[in-house]
Amino acid sequence: MNRKSVLGVCAGLAVSVGVNAQVVNGDFETGDFTGWTQFGDTTYDGVWDGEPHGGVFSAYFGAIGTPSGISQTLSGVNAGDRVTVRFWLVNEDGSTPNTCLVTLDGQTVLSLTDFTDTAYEEFSATITVGATNPDLVFAFTNDLAFTDLDDVTVTVEAGSTCYPNCDASTQAPVLNVLDFGCFLNRFAAGCS
Repeated sequence: MNRKSVLGVCAGLAVSVGVNAQVVNGDFETGDFTGWTQFGDTTYDGVWDGEPHGGVFSAYFGAIGTPSGISQTLSGVNAGDRVTVRFWLVNEDGSTPNTCLVTLDGQTVLSLTDFTDTAYEEFSATITVGATNPDLVFAFTNDLAFTDLDDVTVTVEAGSTCYPNCDASTQAPVLNVLDFGCFLNRFAAGCS
């Protein structure tokens, strides 16, 4: 196999395989909010073992009136990447009023009002981010009960963008031989 064939095989792999961004404790299996930053009035927010989607634990949110929630800065995501966010939600008793707003890089991933599903439902969205290491934010209200969140994952679509600083280095020289190889592979894979 010659060098050109090897590059073609590597480029083909880049198209079909996504890269998982680093979501710390997306399944809440630490039994707490390790890796996440809480905000708002968190009096009725926590992690418990009462109604997980998978594993042992899930997070619950029950802010009244003003949203509370969690956020996390995602490492491994670069400006211009196409990113798929997936997670599972359930409203414990189906009561309303409630809201859920999920954003990545300030862009809306999901916006719900009066969500009544009492069985877990999966939600996902794919967006192109404008910033490196963007924030993923979940904000909730649930005046009469709790909304549970579990199994949060983020996948970066391989080969989704072409940009000069492909390896996202920050130390001189910012543009280096690794960027050149990375850029060629992404370009060959059809990045835009």
